Amino acid sequence: MTDLTIDLPDNVLPLKSVKQLDERVRILQDHVDDCVARKNRLNPPLHSLFRVCASVLYRLDGEIHKEVGANWETCNMSQAICAERCALTALRVKVEDLSRIEMIGIIICSDAPTFITPGPLCREYMSEYPSIKLDTPILLVDGNKDTEVHTLDKLWPHPCRYRGGVTTAVPDDSLEKVTPEYKQFFDVVNTAHSAAINGIEMMTKREKLWYKICYAAAVRFEDGSIRSCVADQALEYGCSLDAVQQVYVLMKEMQASGVMATHLVMCDQYGRLHAPFATARALLSELYESHVSILLHNEHNKLEETSSYELYNSDTLDLSSALSTSDPASPLRCTPLNGTVLTTSDGR
Repeated sequence: MTDLTIDLPDNVLPLKSVKQLDERVRILQDHVDDCVARKNRLNPPLHSLFRVCASVLYRLDGEIHKEVGANWETCNMSQAICAERCALTALRVKVEDLSRIEMIGIIICSDAPTFITPGPLCREYMSEYPSIKLDTPILLVDGNKDTEVHTLDKLWPHPCRYRGGVTTAVPDDSLEKVTPEYKQFFDVVNTAHSAAINGIEMMTKREKLWYKICYAAAVRFEDGSIRSCVADQALEYGCSLDAVQQVYVLMKEMQASGVMATHLVMCDQYGRLHAPFATARALLSELYESHVSILLHNEHNKLEETSSYELYNSDTLDLSSALSTSDPASPLRCTPLNGTVLTTSDGR
């Protein structure tokens, strides 16, 4: 096995055991060539013309196994399937009891010449996947087959507190209360909480409650006005319309009038404040022209103020080139990420 030199700065990989990481990364490194070869054999998706391949490696009954996935798209851009989610969903079918496996890590390669991280949808998906932990290594591969390691604890801050399933969504008296000292947030939180309560009551009355959690979002603007929206639940979950996505439309309308959003919350009927979900994080980071302050309950049920930029930073991608080109061989241009670079002893 090839020796690896691994630089592990504390601010990138705060792991319990560097030795354990080293072992997992060594295993992943041995499968990089196969992942790249599989990607190169793929026909490009018809819309982005940009190929991504992901290999998920795991142990089962003492043996190492692998599941591979690739991206695909439809004309409905929001329903594209990413390579990571494809591979992890296939693994769920292959191994019915995921508690039996030990996750080694995930390899991601693409047509980009430099490293690209999982997108927000995949980060969110992985944060709720039973076998993936915050320190599970995610090995990125660039066009030269150099590699870089990332982990979810840095890629996806403040995952949903209900990732253990819908049965974990219950009233919790330990939640820190929002008091008037949170001057800019107090009315915003009350507005969102009231909207969530009214939403759950309305859906129950109409017998349209397909999911027992109702999320609502509220936003304060520079002029002091507050607007709110409730998530619309569709019978097929993936067709639902998120609360923050709806608020985002209002934010863009106000922005066109020169009025920017300043404070945002997403709340459920129990009063828990959540970080926005993946699609909303992407829209706020990539397309909105200013950072918005967000209040949420952290893992200790304490209030914590953050921002749309801190929840997901899209600056690592050159988004101006993210559209399809007429040349299938033209990759997305990306700026290098600040991660852990791995080099082999022979310089590869």
